[in-house]
Amino acid sequence: MKCLIIDDDPLVCDMLSHFVSKVDFLEYSIQCQSGTDALNLLAVESFDLVFLDIDMPEVTGMELIKNINPSIPVIIITSSSEFALESYNYHVIDYLLKPVNYARFYKAVQKAYQIKKSKADSKPGIEEIFIKDGHNLVKLNLKEVLYIEAVSNYVSFKTATKTYLSLMSMQKLEESLPDNFMRIHRSYMVNIQKIDKIEAGTLFIGDKPLPISNSYKDKLLQKLNLLI
Repeated sequence: MKCLIIDDDPLVCDMLSHFVSKVDFLEYSIQCQSGTDALNLLAVESFDLVFLDIDMPEVTGMELIKNINPSIPVIIITSSSEFALESYNYHVIDYLLKPVNYARFYKAVQKAYQIKKSKADSKPGIEEIFIKDGHNLVKLNLKEVLYIEAVSNYVSFKTATKTYLSLMSMQKLEESLPDNFMRIHRSYMVNIQKIDKIEAGTLFIGDKPLPISNSYKDKLLQKLNLLI
């Protein structure tokens, strides 16, 4: 999930960016330290989650929130609960008081992630996609894909017989894939129909071990239990 942090305090921005870097399902963050800069950025870039300080100079947080796409969840970051009630009239999913600790931060972003996943889970399933492999456009049968790995700015699709390397975002890909594909780590998605076994924090597809991060472990097990 691509995050935008809007706060006039650079120390708070840096702290939140550090927190974002620790969460597997949050890809990266961009900082804005003025409401005007945030409005300009929101006009040209899209985000999946916004952290917003209510007490901003020039353009206030309450003015900003009215200009943020209602489909984007917002987490309020502030030192006062004065505007809490008013902010919940908008698309605010949580309200964090400064100083923010990591445990409380993680609880809030988990809520945002579940909202995003519930929207994604309602999408119709697809069986084939076209990807750019080198200079070629290749039709890929998703039933043949064992797992998907993020490699720098590329995504690697592994089948039993071949590997396809395509320049794309892992996050955008995850949003478009059917429900049988699941993120298990910042760098890996798997076709859950291809899983052979799970041992401790490792998943096996054939003889290939793949790491399961703590952020995704419970959700993976819940998903597999539904299939058993």
